[in-house]
Amino acid sequence: MKKAVIVYDTKRGSTETISGWIKDFLEKEGWQVSLLRAGEERKLEGNYDLVIIGSPIYYEKPLKSVKEFIEQNRETLSSIPVAIFVVNMADLFGHLTESYIKTRYIGALEKLLKTPPIITYPIRGWLRKPGQKTEKDVGEFVKLILDHFGSTF
Repeated sequence: MKKAVIVYDTKRGSTETISGWIKDFLEKEGWQVSLLRAGEERKLEGNYDLVIIGSPIYYEKPLKSVKEFIEQNRETLSSIPVAIFVVNMADLFGHLTESYIKTRYIGALEKLLKTPPIITYPIRGWLRKPGQKTEKDVGEFVKLILDHFGSTF
């Protein structure tokens, strides 16, 4: 059985909800998954096959608590596959924002790691309630993870 931990922080709950969906998808595929809130935990402990790191974007940046978690666990994270997701709404402005999201949002977390992540993915956020695009994004992200580990979704 593969073991994963999802390290996230949230301000208004969307990243926590998305982390829960990712956990549910992976558990249905036989994974053992833990949730760890970056703002409450500082040290990564345990043996994991995968670490998933998630942050919402506020004021054009990932949350400070998530960045600090990566910095404090940089050495440990260098020996474990890492996948990153960011929750944002920038894609509402069209396909030209894809490179902006990758460079500005995902890149802000990526550059803190000692080794590159295996997967990075932007997930659509919401103002009132999750939409179909968010659910599709979560499914695609989990599919990429499973594909990387040779599983099917």
